[in-house]
Amino acid sequence: RVRSSMIEGEEEVSFQSGGGVGCTLRGTLCACSGKATAATAVLCHGMFTGRNLGLVRELARGLAQRGVCNTLRFDFTGNGESSGDFDYAGYKAEVEDVAAAVAFLQSRGLSPWVLIGHSKGGAVRSCSSPTLTRKQVVLMYGASSDSPFERIVNVAGRVVYGTPERRFTEEQLQEARNAGSFMYMPRWSAPKGWRITQRALDERQTLRLESILPRVFVPVLTVFGTDDEVLRAQEAETVARLVPRHTLVMLPGARHNFQRLELKLLDEICTWLSTPKD
Repeated sequence: RVRSSMIEGEEEVSFQSGGGVGCTLRGTLCACSGKATAATAVLCHGMFTGRNLGLVRELARGLAQRGVCNTLRFDFTGNGESSGDFDYAGYKAEVEDVAAAVAFLQSRGLSPWVLIGHSKGGAVRSCSSPTLTRKQVVLMYGASSDSPFERIVNVAGRVVYGTPERRFTEEQLQEARNAGSFMYMPRWSAPKGWRITQRALDERQTLRLESILPRVFVPVLTVFGTDDEVLRAQEAETVARLVPRHTLVMLPGARHNFQRLELKLLDEICTWLSTPKD
């Protein structure tokens, strides 16, 4: 069904994922404007957000409206309108969520073409190891020789882990150590809040992506803001150094969510997607 709040060409969809033990994932499929094509971009949101908030929504709509491709954006398990429990780590479940999105597209006769992830947004089909992260998952999927995606776009993605958590206070981290978890309630998320467990914090500290990056087989575009207040430029530099077929764009003045520079970001992505693969 189509929601009244959606724009023309958008369809609300749902599909099942085994990542959340049979959870129902909610997504939005947007048809390419001006031409019929099977090529589809899968867009993955970042931490503490969802498919209909901010950057991912605007990129999905922009790609479709410019006639680049169809787009599918969806809420990970426990996020947005998808069922299941939120997990600050939960990397294996989110890998399976992306696999479910791919299977859904294929069931509709559509072809996964490009995988786009913002910040902690990621994508991978399956994983037997917990050392995968949502954002890195975007790159990890390209390390699979049978990946259905031809390209990957990494928008302000984290690839360096093992450093102290900067978004939480020492009091919150101490509560997690003592009680096993704490409730994270930033002003913009009230009154919902997010349960952060010590297990998830520990899991994030064990993530190591550097050994995976040289095995990414598909072309990767990384777009990073020079004024990113969440991540350091080291993240982008690491990807550029280790991924064989890589293009790095540092967007002057851009912050982590690319506020007021969304169109410039979209321009960079469209330009890169229009160039032949090397």
